[in-house]
Amino acid sequence: MMPREQNTPAKQAVKAASKALVRAAGGLEAAAEFSRPNKSVLGEYGRPEGDCFMPVDVVEDLEAITHGQAGHPIVTRHLAARAGYALVKLPTASDIDSDWLAQVGRLVSDSGAIIAGISSAAADKVINSADVGDFNLIGECDDLLALVVNMRAHFERIQAGGD
Repeated sequence: MMPREQNTPAKQAVKAASKALVRAAGGLEAAAEFSRPNKSVLGEYGRPEGDCFMPVDVVEDLEAITHGQAGHPIVTRHLAARAGYALVKLPTASDIDSDWLAQVGRLVSDSGAIIAGISSAAADKVINSADVGDFNLIGECDDLLALVVNMRAHFERIQAGGD
């Protein structure tokens, strides 16, 4: 069996995500307080030239203390994206909106915002990076996605015997 290549762009991106996670956890010293590796080992996970990668239990420990920070969960989000997935935070039971008319209204409104943005952006038959930003197309998609995830969670709760 051939040894796996450690210095590929994909592997370096994993190291960069690990380094960003340690930074988000407050740096090497703070991260060492919340996970099993010491500071030097945590530092090794982010070194481009090293062949040591952050274990999943350490990722879990550090992501548990970085809620609310930009990009959270940093390593999990990176790995999901590499595998072709996007992460969506599931709502808690208290977050689930049970006002069906309001949800349907937001569904129509959010869908309309995306359609209007695409229509305006594509007036010249091309959507470019500036258009995506100018018309907030990613944000509008995120809003719609969050709404649909909320609705799905509500349907699951009803099917399981909840309200």
